[in-house]
Amino acid sequence: MPFCTSFEHILNRLLRSVDDNQATTRSKGLKAILQLLQKDPAILKRPQVVPFILKRLRDPSPLVRDSAVDLIGKCILFRTDLEDQVYKSIIERSADAGVGVRKRSMKILKDIYLRSKKEIVKVAIAEALVQRIKDSDPGVSVCDKQWHILTVLTESLGTCKEDLRRDLDYSFLHLHGS
Repeated sequence: MPFCTSFEHILNRLLRSVDDNQATTRSKGLKAILQLLQKDPAILKRPQVVPFILKRLRDPSPLVRDSAVDLIGKCILFRTDLEDQVYKSIIERSADAGVGVRKRSMKILKDIYLRSKKEIVKVAIAEALVQRIKDSDPGVSVCDKQWHILTVLTESLGTCKEDLRRDLDYSFLHLHGS
């Protein structure tokens, strides 16, 4: 069977590997999907792929949840139109038991916040990040305190010119890294 004609079989096999009993196998399967996405982002158009990845955000293993959050973040880079579909799931992971999952989720939420033109998305992200101010991990809570300041400033600029809001978002992004 030539490779081109067996692509569907390979993709389905890869997706099934993410349902394995071993957390490391599930995590490696998600990373393999990422490698495949980097070669062919068009697989995100297949109806089963994004819901399948989102399902892994609720995996019992923090290792798998972290890999799934990372993969969703990369999916958004390939298709920014997915932000509306996934941001609520990422918000849920910002309160994850795993510190790495929380930090990765907050980075993705920051990126969505800065790109989004939808007020409802920005408000939902701001509310979630404000909840992280009292985080038990100091690295997470410091990040959220900086985000809280950004949120208060940008939301209070609602009546100001859009270019001023963009300048503030740009300054914050470069001061605190992406």
